[in-house]
Amino acid sequence: MNILKQLFLHDGLRKAFALLLALILYYGILSGISEEKVFNDVPVNITLADGLWGNVQDIKTQITVKGSASTLKELTSGDFAAKLEVNRNHLVGGNSYSVELKPSMFTHPRGVKIKKCGSINLTLDTIIKRQIPVEVKYTGSLNKNYSITSSTATPAFVTVEGPENLVNAMTHIDTSKIPLSETVFDSFDFNTKLAPQSEIKIVPKEILVKTSIARKFGERTFKGIPVLLLANSSKLDISFVNAATVDVVVSGPPYNLAGLMPEHFKPYVDASKITSQGTKLLAVDCFSEAEGVTVKSVFPQKIEVKATEK
Repeated sequence: MNILKQLFLHDGLRKAFALLLALILYYGILSGISEEKVFNDVPVNITLADGLWGNVQDIKTQITVKGSASTLKELTSGDFAAKLEVNRNHLVGGNSYSVELKPSMFTHPRGVKIKKCGSINLTLDTIIKRQIPVEVKYTGSLNKNYSITSSTATPAFVTVEGPENLVNAMTHIDTSKIPLSETVFDSFDFNTKLAPQSEIKIVPKEILVKTSIARKFGERTFKGIPVLLLANSSKLDISFVNAATVDVVVSGPPYNLAGLMPEHFKPYVDASKITSQGTKLLAVDCFSEAEGVTVKSVFPQKIEVKATEK
């Protein structure tokens, strides 16, 4: 027991120093042992040359890093980043382009080395401009007796700018939907925005739309309606040369036209001014008993009558 006590206590200061030095050497050697670690979701910052478009937002990659275990333990993916400049030499219009990343492209903390890095896929295209027509869009509906007769956009064409494949595929651009309702009866002007398109810049973004509204009108034709003869001569007998019937064309709101019958119309010939014998060709007029309906035409327009002495 005394021997052990003497062993520990004799020249203790030097023994303690030796123990401390041994511990330092041990941890130094331990920390100097290299190992590799994989980091996922490492950001890649991409700069595009002027006139190029690409899906370059939020690009991530995977790398393998070599360093001491203690250093690697403290690192995260956010401690690394790649920088990549893309020019027209990389362009494969509208198609996917694979870029092999190199360790020299990455920034990283001191004391570690990037051993392996992956690749990223980019879709690149040329940015172009062109003019396309505006197409007016509505939501809701008018009263059933009214309709839109015309829609005019000012300007009628706008400039779109973006990836060539997308821009060339556009035939027109829609407006945001303009509201309609059954209480709208009059024409109106409306400032509206153009419907946004992904990856497309539109100039101007807002336009003026003139909407013309009118009451709906339809037509109906009633065939073979007998013609009335109006005559009041005391000296002459006046009659039609042939059986007198006409076709009557009328126009009006569809709901008014729907319930009409031939009896609502009275075509007639006014022969009250005939004072001599013979045949006369007289114009046919038509009286309408239908509300909100107009007689557009009568065929034939004239009918022959004859006058003889009583």
